[in-house]
Amino acid sequence: MKYPETLEIKLAGTRYQTMLRLSQLAGWNQTAEQLEKLASEFPESNLIAVYHQENQDIPAGSGLVIPIGESMAWIGMILVDPEFRRKGIASAIMQRCLQLAENTLNCRVIGLDATPMGHHVYQKLGFEPSFQIWRCTMATNESIAIDSGLVVEPIDDLTVCFDFIKEIDFGYKVPWFSLIKKLSLPYLWVAKQNHRIAGLIMSRPGRLRPHIGPLVAESSAVARTLLASVLGYWNSKGKLEVFIDIPEFHFEKGANPTGCSFIQNVEISRPFIRMYRMPQVDQSPPDKTDGAKEKTESENTGVLKMNLLPADIAVEFVSNERDSLKYLFACGGPELS
Repeated sequence: MKYPETLEIKLAGTRYQTMLRLSQLAGWNQTAEQLEKLASEFPESNLIAVYHQENQDIPAGSGLVIPIGESMAWIGMILVDPEFRRKGIASAIMQRCLQLAENTLNCRVIGLDATPMGHHVYQKLGFEPSFQIWRCTMATNESIAIDSGLVVEPIDDLTVCFDFIKEIDFGYKVPWFSLIKKLSLPYLWVAKQNHRIAGLIMSRPGRLRPHIGPLVAESSAVARTLLASVLGYWNSKGKLEVFIDIPEFHFEKGANPTGCSFIQNVEISRPFIRMYRMPQVDQSPPDKTDGAKEKTESENTGVLKMNLLPADIAVEFVSNERDSLKYLFACGGPELS
């Protein structure tokens, strides 16, 4: 079949069927209900790539831009029909996503979780790697040592967790947690010690397996106890396995991940790379006439000095994330993180 050369990236509005079909072709885990909610919530940034052939539109790709808070956007669901790959569709979708994020939504930080295949494509577009995430599977009947001094209970109101989230320096992610709770239809549990919240875990159904994450806890013992409760919940529902996305910092260093620090018997299936695109930083001396201040950042950010202009939001976000990753035991999934 000879494909036409005319490609258009346009808004799909609340339509999600193409995104769902491509997700299923790629073997991804989203349910129809989850994608329908995403499309309905963000019709102004739900994209579809279409090839024009005579009077027919052929859906060939998808992309989604999700605003998080006031200064960040997340790009997800970048998918291309296998029959249309190697035609520049993914790059065209990404360019449109970046235009929406930067020019329409005025976001300073743009993040995504890349597959190894997409890593180099995104790097050419100005994204820099932050850390690696390992998609793992776990059996729901796994025996896990728990802290008997903790009480794990399901809750509906995420706001009761905000003090805990801020206490462990995760306050910058409050909009993110709220978004996941709103859009992904997750279940939410907290671990309490002496009536004080010490950790939280979210989970949600999946097309292939339930997904566990985010999992945020003040210690490995709290993380294990929360995980054991959620595994037990899914086991009671007849689910034999779950997905859990674990940051690299919880594995021993090396080319291949081994020795997860808080849980054993996880089977690693694939990696993701957390990447960010930030505004270019002007490292020239500050203009004292405009009141700009100079700020020194940690070496982890890769930025030593910068003017305290709007771009400082971006650098501060990445710095905060890296400093607080010891509390993040599982991520929320690449479509939302």
